[in-house]
Amino acid sequence: MPNELTVSSDALKAADNIMTGLPVLVENLGGLGQVMLAGGLILGLVLWLMGRKLARPGVAIGGIVIGALIGAALPHEFGFGQWMVAGIVVGGLLCGIIAWALFRIWMGLACAVMLALVAPAAALIWQGEAPEMSQKSETVAVEAAPDEGSDDDVDKSSDPAAMRRALWQRAQTFYRQQRDEVVAVWEALSPAARTTVTIAGVAGAVGGFLLGLILPYFAASLQSALVGAILIFFCGMSLAHVWAPDLMARIPDYSVRLPLLVIGLIALHGVGIQWTLSRRRADK
Repeated sequence: MPNELTVSSDALKAADNIMTGLPVLVENLGGLGQVMLAGGLILGLVLWLMGRKLARPGVAIGGIVIGALIGAALPHEFGFGQWMVAGIVVGGLLCGIIAWALFRIWMGLACAVMLALVAPAAALIWQGEAPEMSQKSETVAVEAAPDEGSDDDVDKSSDPAAMRRALWQRAQTFYRQQRDEVVAVWEALSPAARTTVTIAGVAGAVGGFLLGLILPYFAASLQSALVGAILIFFCGMSLAHVWAPDLMARIPDYSVRLPLLVIGLIALHGVGIQWTLSRRRADK
């Protein structure tokens, strides 16, 4: 009788691709890849420790940036380019205030999206039914990319409208690629796995939205701690593979469930640390 902790070969292959793919990517990128991973590790630590404190200012800053971009684009679209600066200021302030005021709603939506994605993925990995990702999107992306230095690139660089159209076309191409990938993954799942994904996704979305509305700062802690834990684990493991390959080679083979458990434990510790820091500040 097989061990109940044994997972399917597809799940093991998917986990192995993730764990070995990042170090290979880092080696190919050289120093830049290591700097990017180190930056991801630092960002993960910041989110893991201070995500609760940075949540509302971060939402407001995101609103300001989005509003400024909208304010910069609208005057050109309607032929009032001389009002671009005013549009940036007004759009940034307006969207920043709205984002600050609707903090609970943003936390609910963000937590709903995060749990709707994480819960099904975690359930599939735990059950050992993670499907193997195809390489179709990478091929399409390479074929869709224009040649460097072509006349079209020169024309588009001097025409803002053409640049926007080109960006929109690339965004549509990327969307279609991801949609096809999701459809392929869904069709590769067994009926039982599809039921698991549906139930876990709906439960995660509804639970996350309610959690964000009722306890927005706890939802912010949960989201930041989970994202921070993922960055800490994968960036840290990838850097360890590059900087200490002999040490990593001594680690015995482990189940695909182990990274899931480690990330979960790191995230729980992050939520606890953020809650403790907020309690200490409230006690002063």
